[in-house]
Amino acid sequence: MKILLVNDDGIEGVGLIAMVNELYGKHDITVVAPKHECSGNSHALNFRTPIVVTKTTIPGFENVPAWHVDGSPADCTRIALKVIMKDNLPDIVLSGINRGPNMGVNILWSGTTNAATQATLHGIRALAFSHVCFTNEPEGFVYAAQFARRLAEMADRFKFPIRTILNVNFPNLNEVTPKKVVVTRMSKTNWFGGYSVVEEISDGIVSYRVKSDYQPEDGPGDDSYEIRQDNISITPLVSEFTDESALDGLAFLNDMQI
Repeated sequence: MKILLVNDDGIEGVGLIAMVNELYGKHDITVVAPKHECSGNSHALNFRTPIVVTKTTIPGFENVPAWHVDGSPADCTRIALKVIMKDNLPDIVLSGINRGPNMGVNILWSGTTNAATQATLHGIRALAFSHVCFTNEPEGFVYAAQFARRLAEMADRFKFPIRTILNVNFPNLNEVTPKKVVVTRMSKTNWFGGYSVVEEISDGIVSYRVKSDYQPEDGPGDDSYEIRQDNISITPLVSEFTDESALDGLAFLNDMQI
């Protein structure tokens, strides 16, 4: 299987290295990742300045084709599929493994999930992986990478449109053994709900920093709830934003006077 690996933690990310280590020798892999850590970039694409793409190597895996991109995670996926691999497209795109969770409303600004979403816009199936761990301890990422490989190898059994991605979150595997896999919904939980003042520079000018004030808003079957139960959460997400249920209720606007 031809696999494109992308992420938002950068070309040296511990989760990316774990994926390379797990997939090497089993599948045909290519790595295209940001030059630097790019968390919170959502689906940003760079249209205003040149995107510098540099051929590089992954230490210990020098024969794996690899590039780092001075751009966003979504830029990495797009330039990989439109330029680097355009004549030899991958069968699947795997994004991650992210250091930290991507659940609840945080999915909306996740570089990890949106790098995967970009792949679906090109007709390529994609999976995103995140580990609820904020350290670089490799042990949990090793297990997560093994699970990611097995899930990717099951892709031909997925009975949903290409425009759907699977957003996979692991509990902190350095501390717990996962109990089971649960297919979940996106919860309303927000890890970054408010702001704290950094400095009052002058009258009318204040600098703020996003404040982590985690407050769960979920229940059984929701991604963040199931992670707290030490389960692996797999949430199907769609990149089609049309609200089909609203179309009939808005049909009267077709007769609106111009």
